[in-house]
Amino acid sequence: MNTRLMVVLLVGVAYYVYYPFPPDADAPWKQMFSMVLIRTINHVCVFEETIGYSSTIQCRQWFSRALDTNRGDLSDTDLEVTEPLFGGVKVRLYTPKDSNTGRRGFVYVHGGGWYLGSVSTFDAKTREIARALKAVVVSIELAPEHPFPVPLQDCVDATTHFLKHAEDYGADPRRIGIGGDSAGGNLAMAVTLKLAQSRDTTLPELRTLSMVYPALQMVNFNLPSYLKFTDGPFLLNKRLMVSAWLNYVFGHENDFHEFFDNKHISPVLRNKVQRITNRALLPESVQLEDSDNYNESLARDVESIISNSLISPLLCTDDDLQKLPKILLFTSQYDPLTDESLILVKRVKNLGIPILHKHFTGVQHGFFASRFATMMKSKQALTDYIEFLKKEL
Repeated sequence: MNTRLMVVLLVGVAYYVYYPFPPDADAPWKQMFSMVLIRTINHVCVFEETIGYSSTIQCRQWFSRALDTNRGDLSDTDLEVTEPLFGGVKVRLYTPKDSNTGRRGFVYVHGGGWYLGSVSTFDAKTREIARALKAVVVSIELAPEHPFPVPLQDCVDATTHFLKHAEDYGADPRRIGIGGDSAGGNLAMAVTLKLAQSRDTTLPELRTLSMVYPALQMVNFNLPSYLKFTDGPFLLNKRLMVSAWLNYVFGHENDFHEFFDNKHISPVLRNKVQRITNRALLPESVQLEDSDNYNESLARDVESIISNSLISPLLCTDDDLQKLPKILLFTSQYDPLTDESLILVKRVKNLGIPILHKHFTGVQHGFFASRFATMMKSKQALTDYIEFLKKEL
């Protein structure tokens, strides 16, 4: 009887663990096993919401905090690490222990759908960037309990403080860049746009904008990559991304299904942004057509909000794009956000703006920053990211 029960349990575990990745995936078994814990957390959180114990967002935030590794002493042999306030915003500051001044400076905004993760979650990456560049690195702690515009304003305030007082921290204000992954990439581009639009001539300009699979728009959830990754064995899919967008921008998930079905914008707005989100900027093989079926009342309420370029940076004007510094952009193969990045790359190149774009095949959204990232492409991406900053800062 015990043997039979053990066999049943083993078969159940194998069935749960085995959620096959595409045959062309890089290290598919590593990616598959890295998703077991995340898939379990998602199932638990959906169950908690179903029985009314907690929302899926609150549940995921609890697990995110529980899985954070907090070091006793933040500093190490190479870096002095502190957690000061920059413009009233908590940051984690990495300063090389050598006596050099005029170092590079770098601001990093972490990903996590605007509500998950922390500077501790991303500590290994930001620490490595600071060490490799011998740079002063500022990692911004986001406030996930607040929707837009609070997270963006926190990032603007912290970045502005660093630009104004860089020399106090041993950095050269003329050698500072900003970057981020996923939702952090969205905030990094929005910060760069807002500072460029401010026309504050007393503030040094950012030298670089480096983004890894950023979230760039919420006006069209029917881009081909969104439709391709509606579900599947991946860290991010359309359902999770729509949820993250709604919680970031509105603080709730009302009208989720209307957004999910892409019924939240009118034909008027669709035509207005068509030049920017036009799939003619994508390879012909992935072009599809949209329906003009939409929720008129919802569109009237949300269109002016979601078309704000500080929320959807992809919708910024060509003039604003031309104010941006040199750009690095990484995309990944299994990712609903890939197409909007490809559109941005095409727009930028058409304007003659310097951009370095690298597409990583065989890997999914999250491969760059995941604590489970042991694949060679994760390491290569970090190396390429650091090399770009070494060259441009």
